[in-house]
Amino acid sequence: KNGAVTENFAQLCLEKGVKSVLQVSMDSTYPADVCKALAGTGIKADEWKVVVRNGRHIPGTQVARASADAFTSRLEKEGRKWLPDVLFFQDDYLAMGALTALQAAGVRIPEDVGVVTWANVNCGCGPIFVKPLTRMEANAAEDGEYLAKIVLDGLRTGKYNSGEVSPRFIRGETV
Repeated sequence: KNGAVTENFAQLCLEKGVKSVLQVSMDSTYPADVCKALAGTGIKADEWKVVVRNGRHIPGTQVARASADAFTSRLEKEGRKWLPDVLFFQDDYLAMGALTALQAAGVRIPEDVGVVTWANVNCGCGPIFVKPLTRMEANAAEDGEYLAKIVLDGLRTGKYNSGEVSPRFIRGETV
């Protein structure tokens, strides 16, 4: 369930006076869609899909490389005028590559552009940045353990409780 984190994101954007957000994705099947959350807020929301070759299941390093190349190319061609107030990355590897390219181009975060990213914890990945990132954080290991306990309890007792897992919205210093 991701409605709460995208609503928290929209609320943060409203509090900060954000006028424009660019959602960076590889496809539109990701769990967090901030464009939908921003509908009706008066904040302009667009999506930019970074093309990553090799099909759907691709190594994170290829995603990071594709993102770095896409951002480097766009910054070289268009300068900084296309940058929104906030970039939201639907994938932590997309964020890793983009952050590298943005820093190489001298773009300051959050002074020139705010950054919010999806972040999977306890999987050995996730963007590293000099300031704590504002993020939607999912912990697949904890969530899986919680849901497995519900199933095991149900098998043992015959009573199945409903369970819900949701990522957390964590305000960092990048918006």
